Amino acid sequence: ALARDGACIALNVLPHELCDALISDFQPHLDDMPWGTDELGYRDNFYGQQTKRLHGLFSKSAKMQDVLSIVARAGPTDANVLITGENGTGKELIARQLHRQSSRSEQVFLAVDMGSISESLFESELFGHRKGAFTGANDDRLGRFQAASGGTLFLDEIGNLPLHLQAKLLSALEQRKVTPLGTDKSQAVDVRIVAATNVAPDVLRDPQQFRPDLLFRLNTVEIKVPPLPESVTDATLVG
Repeated sequence: ALARDGACIALNVLPHELCDALISDFQPHLDDMPWGTDELGYRDNFYGQQTKRLHGLFSKSAKMQDVLSIVARAGPTDANVLITGENGTGKELIARQLHRQSSRSEQVFLAVDMGSISESLFESELFGHRKGAFTGANDDRLGRFQAASGGTLFLDEIGNLPLHLQAKLLSALEQRKVTPLGTDKSQAVDVRIVAATNVAPDVLRDPQQFRPDLLFRLNTVEIKVPPLPESVTDATLVG
Protein backbone atom coordinates (compact mmCIF):
# COMPACT_ATOMS: atom_id res chain seq x y z
CA ALA A 1 0.00 0.00 0.00
CA LEU A 2 1.11 3.54 -0.64
CA ALA A 3 0.83 5.98 2.23
CA ARG A 4 1.35 9.74 2.31
CA ASP A 5 2.62 12.21 4.92
CA GLY A 6 5.49 10.29 6.41
CA ALA A 7 4.36 6.70 6.04
CA CYS A 8 6.27 3.90 4.34
CA ILE A 9 5.68 1.72 1.32
CA ALA A 10 6.85 -1.86 1.78
CA LEU A 11 7.33 -3.67 -1.54
CA ASN A 12 9.91 -6.18 -0.46
CA VAL A 13 9.18 -8.73 -3.17
CA LEU A 14 8.95 -6.45 -6.22
CA PRO A 15 11.80 -5.43 -8.52
CA HIS A 16 12.40 -1.71 -8.97
CA GLU A 17 10.79 -1.73 -12.43
CA LEU A 18 7.48 -2.91 -10.96
CA CYS A 19 7.83 -0.46 -8.09
CA ASP A 20 8.23 2.33 -10.64
CA ALA A 21 5.14 1.17 -12.49
CA LEU A 22 3.15 1.14 -9.25
CA ILE A 23 4.35 4.62 -8.39
CA SER A 24 3.24 5.83 -11.83
CA ASP A 25 -0.27 4.61 -11.08
CA PHE A 26 -0.35 7.03 -8.17
CA GLN A 27 1.07 9.97 -10.15
CA PRO A 28 -2.05 12.17 -9.81
CA HIS A 29 -1.82 11.90 -6.03
CA LEU A 30 1.87 12.66 -5.67
CA ASP A 31 2.16 16.21 -6.96
CA ASP A 32 3.40 17.37 -3.57
CA MET A 33 5.94 14.52 -3.14
CA PRO A 34 9.15 15.22 -5.08
CA TRP A 35 11.91 12.73 -4.38
CA GLY A 36 15.45 13.55 -3.31
CA THR A 37 18.80 13.17 -5.04
CA ASP A 38 20.59 9.94 -5.73
CA GLU A 39 23.42 8.37 -3.65
CA LEU A 40 24.16 5.60 -6.14
CA GLY A 41 23.16 7.08 -9.52
CA TYR A 42 20.52 9.37 -10.97
CA ARG A 43 17.41 8.60 -12.96
CA ASP A 44 14.44 10.74 -14.00
CA ASN A 45 11.21 10.15 -12.17
CA PHE A 46 7.80 10.83 -13.59
CA TYR A 47 8.17 14.58 -12.93
CA GLY A 48 11.52 14.88 -14.67
CA GLN A 49 13.15 15.40 -11.27
CA GLN A 50 15.88 13.22 -9.79
CA THR A 51 15.27 10.37 -7.43
CA LYS A 52 17.34 9.20 -4.50
CA ARG A 53 17.52 5.44 -4.21
CA LEU A 54 19.78 3.51 -1.86
CA HIS A 55 19.19 -0.16 -2.62
CA GLY A 56 15.43 0.31 -2.48
CA LEU A 57 15.17 3.06 0.13
CA PHE A 58 13.72 6.28 -1.22
CA SER A 59 13.32 9.55 0.66
CA LYS A 60 12.54 13.21 0.09
CA SER A 61 13.01 14.26 3.73
CA ALA A 62 16.25 16.21 4.26
CA LYS A 63 16.82 14.54 7.63
CA MET A 64 16.23 11.07 6.22
CA GLN A 65 18.56 11.85 3.32
CA ASP A 66 21.22 12.61 5.93
CA VAL A 67 20.52 9.19 7.48
CA LEU A 68 20.82 7.47 4.10
CA SER A 69 24.09 9.29 3.45
CA ILE A 70 25.51 7.87 6.68
CA VAL A 71 24.26 4.43 5.66
CA ALA A 72 26.01 4.79 2.30
CA ARG A 73 29.30 5.68 4.00
CA ALA A 74 29.13 3.26 6.95
CA GLY A 75 27.60 0.31 5.14
CA PRO A 76 30.72 -0.84 3.27
CA THR A 77 32.80 -0.72 6.45
CA ASP A 78 32.77 -3.38 9.16
CA ALA A 79 32.13 -0.84 11.92
CA ASN A 80 29.53 -1.58 14.56
CA VAL A 81 26.53 0.74 14.30
CA LEU A 82 24.05 1.97 16.89
CA ILE A 83 20.69 3.18 15.56
CA THR A 84 18.62 5.34 17.90
CA GLY A 85 15.09 6.60 17.45
CA GLU A 86 11.49 6.26 18.47
CA ASN A 87 9.41 3.17 17.88
CA GLY A 88 8.06 2.90 14.36
CA THR A 89 10.73 5.00 12.68
CA GLY A 90 12.25 2.17 10.64
CA LYS A 91 15.37 1.28 12.60
CA GLU A 92 15.38 -2.33 11.37
CA LEU A 93 14.96 -1.19 7.76
CA ILE A 94 18.08 0.93 8.18
CA ALA A 95 19.92 -1.99 9.76
CA ARG A 96 19.06 -4.15 6.75
CA GLN A 97 20.31 -1.46 4.38
CA LEU A 98 23.63 -1.37 6.25
CA HIS A 99 23.87 -5.12 5.74
CA ARG A 100 23.03 -4.86 2.04
CA GLN A 101 25.75 -2.25 1.60
CA SER A 102 28.38 -4.34 3.37
CA SER A 103 30.81 -7.00 2.20
CA ARG A 104 28.68 -9.41 4.28
CA SER A 105 25.58 -8.86 2.13
CA GLU A 106 25.62 -12.42 0.80
CA GLN A 107 25.73 -13.80 4.34
CA VAL A 108 23.00 -13.97 6.96
CA PHE A 109 21.25 -10.98 8.53
CA LEU A 110 19.90 -12.16 11.87
CA ALA A 111 17.62 -9.95 13.97
CA VAL A 112 17.23 -10.52 17.70
CA ASP A 113 14.69 -8.72 19.89
CA MET A 114 16.69 -8.32 23.08
CA GLY A 115 13.62 -7.19 24.97
CA SER A 116 11.90 -10.54 24.39
CA ILE A 117 14.71 -12.74 25.75
CA SER A 118 14.27 -13.72 29.38
CA GLU A 119 17.27 -13.28 31.66
CA SER A 120 17.42 -17.01 32.39
CA LEU A 121 17.75 -17.84 28.68
CA PHE A 122 20.03 -14.97 27.67
CA GLU A 123 23.26 -16.98 27.40
CA SER A 124 21.56 -19.94 25.76
CA GLU A 125 19.89 -17.74 23.16
CA LEU A 126 22.95 -15.69 22.30
CA PHE A 127 25.81 -18.12 22.90
CA GLY A 128 24.14 -21.53 22.50
CA HIS A 129 24.19 -24.60 24.71
CA ARG A 130 25.16 -28.24 24.76
CA LYS A 131 22.79 -31.12 25.31
CA GLY A 132 22.15 -31.59 29.02
CA ALA A 133 23.43 -28.13 29.98
CA PHE A 134 20.18 -27.48 31.83
CA THR A 135 16.74 -28.99 32.24
CA GLY A 136 15.08 -29.05 28.86
CA ALA A 137 18.30 -28.83 26.87
CA ASN A 138 17.62 -31.99 24.90
CA ASP A 139 19.90 -31.16 21.98
CA ASP A 140 22.89 -29.03 21.13
CA ARG A 141 21.83 -25.59 19.96
CA LEU A 142 23.67 -22.80 18.20
CA GLY A 143 23.41 -19.36 19.71
CA ARG A 144 22.56 -16.27 17.69
CA PHE A 145 26.22 -15.26 17.55
CA GLN A 146 27.27 -18.55 15.95
CA ALA A 147 24.25 -18.58 13.63
CA ALA A 148 25.10 -15.08 12.38
CA SER A 149 28.84 -15.66 12.06
CA GLY A 150 30.09 -14.24 8.78
CA GLY A 151 27.10 -11.92 8.57
CA THR A 152 25.31 -9.20 10.53
CA LEU A 153 23.71 -9.60 13.95
CA PHE A 154 21.01 -7.01 14.61
CA LEU A 155 20.39 -6.51 18.33
CA ASP A 156 17.11 -4.65 18.63
CA GLU A 157 15.99 -2.95 21.85
CA ILE A 158 19.53 -3.15 23.22
CA GLY A 159 18.71 -0.43 25.75
CA ASN A 160 16.43 -2.83 27.64
CA LEU A 161 19.27 -5.17 28.57
CA PRO A 162 19.97 -5.34 32.33
CA LEU A 163 23.42 -4.26 33.48
CA HIS A 164 24.58 -7.72 34.55
CA LEU A 165 23.74 -9.11 31.12
CA GLN A 166 25.41 -6.18 29.42
CA ALA A 167 28.68 -7.42 30.92
CA LYS A 168 28.25 -10.82 29.25
CA LEU A 169 27.51 -9.20 25.89
CA LEU A 170 30.52 -6.90 26.26
CA SER A 171 32.79 -9.87 26.89
CA ALA A 172 31.62 -11.56 23.68
CA LEU A 173 32.19 -8.38 21.68
CA GLU A 174 35.64 -7.77 23.13
CA GLN A 175 36.91 -11.32 22.71
CA ARG A 176 34.95 -12.12 19.54
CA LYS A 177 34.36 -15.47 21.18
CA VAL A 178 31.42 -17.11 22.91
CA THR A 179 31.21 -20.08 25.23
CA PRO A 180 28.06 -22.21 24.93
CA LEU A 181 26.43 -23.33 28.15
CA GLY A 182 27.53 -26.81 29.15
CA THR A 183 31.09 -26.52 27.84
CA ASP A 184 34.25 -24.66 28.73
CA LYS A 185 35.42 -24.44 25.11
CA SER A 186 34.98 -21.04 23.52
CA GLN A 187 34.11 -20.59 19.86
CA ALA A 188 35.35 -17.78 17.64
CA VAL A 189 32.62 -15.74 15.96
CA ASP A 190 32.82 -13.19 13.17
CA VAL A 191 29.81 -10.91 13.25
CA ARG A 192 29.15 -7.29 12.54
CA ILE A 193 26.93 -5.82 15.23
CA VAL A 194 24.16 -3.39 14.41
CA ALA A 195 22.17 -2.44 17.49
CA ALA A 196 19.07 -0.31 17.94
CA THR A 197 17.23 1.29 20.81
CA ASN A 198 14.38 3.68 21.51
CA VAL A 199 15.94 4.66 24.85
CA ALA A 200 16.58 8.38 25.19
CA PRO A 201 20.25 9.39 24.67
CA ASP A 202 20.62 10.80 28.19
CA VAL A 203 19.40 7.51 29.67
CA LEU A 204 21.66 5.50 27.38
CA ARG A 205 24.65 7.52 28.58
CA ASP A 206 23.78 7.10 32.25
CA PRO A 207 26.28 4.55 33.65
CA GLN A 208 23.64 3.43 36.11
CA GLN A 209 21.51 2.35 33.18
CA PHE A 210 23.97 1.34 30.47
CA ARG A 211 27.64 0.41 30.59
CA PRO A 212 29.83 3.09 28.96
CA ASP A 213 32.32 0.46 27.75
CA LEU A 214 29.54 -1.47 26.00
CA LEU A 215 28.17 1.72 24.48
CA PHE A 216 31.68 2.47 23.21
CA ARG A 217 31.77 -0.93 21.52
CA LEU A 218 28.36 -0.50 19.94
CA ASN A 219 28.39 3.06 18.65
CA THR A 220 31.46 3.22 16.45
CA VAL A 221 28.92 4.83 14.14
CA GLU A 222 25.70 6.27 15.53
CA ILE A 223 22.66 6.89 13.37
CA LYS A 224 19.90 9.01 14.83
CA VAL A 225 16.59 8.41 13.07
CA PRO A 226 14.36 11.50 13.21
CA PRO A 227 10.99 11.15 14.93
CA LEU A 228 7.93 10.90 12.72
CA PRO A 229 6.75 14.50 13.34
CA GLU A 230 10.04 15.69 11.83
CA SER A 231 9.61 13.61 8.69
CA VAL A 232 5.93 14.02 7.89
CA THR A 233 6.79 15.04 4.33
CA ASP A 234 8.82 11.93 3.78
CA ALA A 235 7.90 8.93 1.67
CA THR A 236 9.99 5.79 1.80
CA LEU A 237 9.93 2.84 -0.54
CA VAL A 238 11.56 -0.44 0.29
CA GLY A 239 12.22 -2.64 -2.71
